[in-house]
Amino acid sequence: PPPRPRVPTTTGLNRAENDSAHDEQGFETMPGQSAALRPAAPPLDGPPLTLDDAKQRLTRVMRDIERAADAMQELRASGATVFDDLSELTGRMLNDNEFNFLLVYAYQAWFALVPFGVRAPTLDYRAMEADFLAVFERLRKCDPATTEVFPRVQHDCRQPDLLDALARLLVGGAKRAPKELAPSRESTLVMVVALKALIDELDRALRRP
Repeated sequence: PPPRPRVPTTTGLNRAENDSAHDEQGFETMPGQSAALRPAAPPLDGPPLTLDDAKQRLTRVMRDIERAADAMQELRASGATVFDDLSELTGRMLNDNEFNFLLVYAYQAWFALVPFGVRAPTLDYRAMEADFLAVFERLRKCDPATTEVFPRVQHDCRQPDLLDALARLLVGGAKRAPKELAPSRESTLVMVVALKALIDELDRALRRP
């Protein structure tokens, strides 16, 4: 696919700037710090997040990240490949506006599991791609006009309640977006499936020894 812009244009996160950012575990963002010098991301253990936990983490992300550009800067500084991975994963299925819309929710997914100030976990793009394609294979067998769609997307998700909470935010955001920026129903589904692939691979990466 052709290169896409890397800065989201629809965020709803316009707040006053702050001099520094801290996560709840005490990590501090240091712009320009080499990713290799950062501490590793803390591992995940135990069961998946509950819906309440997922909502609390997403609320904290939206509270702590004052501008979309701050999230983008932190992700680049951490060595994250998430935006390139999502660009390759969705290809021509999303136009530029829709891809930028997806990025807003992608960084919320990321920071719900990965704190600021750490080295990005390494994502396995091939695993993400396999996950993405497997969901569409399931969806091909169901009627998109029925309520079967989301359960088939959510099936076997490693963090089902985080995906549920993010999907609700994404769909709500799509409904509120200006007409010229609002993603289509089909594109919204692509975004949710892409978020599942990202969340699953993040969960796997953070549990690897």
